[in-house]
Amino acid sequence: MIGMEVRNDGDDNSQGTDNSHHSIIIIIIIIIYRCSNEARILSELAPHPHVVHIFGVAVLPPSVCIVLELCAFGSLADVLRCGMVMMMMVVVVMMMVVMMIVMMMVVLVVMIVMMMMVMMMMMMMMMLIVEVATQGTEVTRPAVARAPPPST
Repeated sequence: MIGMEVRNDGDDNSQGTDNSHHSIIIIIIIIIYRCSNEARILSELAPHPHVVHIFGVAVLPPSVCIVLELCAFGSLADVLRCGMVMMMMVVVVMMMVVMMIVMMMVVLVVMIVMMMMVMMMMMMMMMLIVEVATQGTEVTRPAVARAPPPST
């Protein structure tokens, strides 16, 4: 709630009391005009999640108040003051996400290298098995009985 109040702390018995009362009335009229203008502008805005909703205006001179929606994060000054902290938190979270992605990529590369090594070992074992299997079943030519060469 935005509120304004005008008080005359001067001595009422002093000279110029009529002028000070007129000044106060003029100031009150200006304040009422400014508050009503702000309230009119806020009421003309379409409902939007980023615009504060106005509930009404209370005019009880010397007080003038605009009744606004309660903001969850406090005033704009509070949000701006805390904005730097929030920005730092966002940067830290983003850095953590990037680190996790890098770690996942490293793990993925290590897994790929390990899979390639396993595949190479399997291929070597298969080649060894084939070699061993073929050694026992080598095709040998049957021995042909030949006549000894003629002696001269």
